Order: sequence, then structure tokens, then C-alpha cells
Amino acid sequence: MADLWAFDFDGTLVETATIKREAFFEVFADRHADVVDAALIRWPDASRHDVIPRMVAATGDAALDADGLIDSYGATVVDRVRHAPAIDGVEDALEWAAHHGVACVFSMTPHAELDAALRARGWDRWLADIRGHPARKPDTLADWIVRFGAGAVTVIGDGESDAEAARLNDACFLPADAGWPLRLTEGVRT
Repeated sequence: MADLWAFDFDGTLVETATIKREAFFEVFADRHADVVDAALIRWPDASRHDVIPRMVAATGDAALDADGLIDSYGATVVDRVRHAPAIDGVEDALEWAAHHGVACVFSMTPHAELDAALRARGWDRWLADIRGHPARKPDTLADWIVRFGAGAVTVIGDGESDAEAARLNDACFLPADAGWPLRLTEGVRT
């Protein structure tokens, strides 16, 4: 049985949390900033495919097109995410995890964008699997546990969806706060 290391992407491997948050405000008119802010507080880990339609409904603005806003959001963030700085120590942590078990990445980022971002950085060489939206993190983790015959399972992430995936699958959770790559490679699990 191999240990399984399941990494979130945004805010865990790359510094994109602010980029993605600000993009929601960019694609909506300033007059809807309060609706955007309230939705991001209520659903901080939601995919753009889920949260933007909720934002549109909350505005009551019939002129807004959810699909168009989802596309605009994607166009706004793709290049920024690709060039966002990596969290210090991430490459060492990914390589370490791959050599000490199975390393995988899951995210609410659409699958094609996630896959392209990881491949552009060359990180896919350490990953056994990559899953983005529409896959659900708890379901993905459960699948990986069975697929890889996982022994110890650790989820590394910065959001409630990461903690929930760990909790629902009886896995350890390592918060992706400052210094997490070093704590991982030193074998600290929570």
C-alpha cells in the first residue's frame, strides 16, 4: 500500500487565490460588487460554473448572461494563473510526495485548465492523476484511495472543500498555510 498525497491547486501550489477572487469583481459591473462579495463569502470554494449563476440570480439583473460571464472569467484568469508564482517549496514537496507514495492534484478549476497549468510548469511528471471541475473532491479522493490502494492518505489544501474531502474519507488534513511544504517533507500530519 502506497501513501497518497492529494494536493489542492489554487492557493496551495500556486498563489492564485487573490487573482481568482479579483477576477469575479472584474467580470461583474461595479454595481454588483456587494453581490459578488456576499457570494464569495458564502461559497468560497465553489467553481465559477456554480457560483456565477448564483451571483447572476442574486443581482436580479436580467441583462446578465451567466454563460458569458463564466467564459469572461475563464479568459481573465487562464493566463494569470499560468504565470502566478508557485508557493515556496512546492516543487520539492511534489517531488518528495511522488517518491514517497502517490501524488495527485484536484481542484475546482476546470479540468482542461488545471491539466494545462500543471503541464506548463512540468509538475505533471510527479503526478499520478489530475482532476478538475466538474469532479467533486470527496468523490475524487475516494476514487484515488481505491484506485491506488492507498495506505495513509493526506490532503493538502487551503479551503473547506479540501478539509471536507479529508474528513469524509478519514484522511489526514494538512492546511496549506505558510511553511506547509517543509512540514510535509518533514513528515508532519494533522
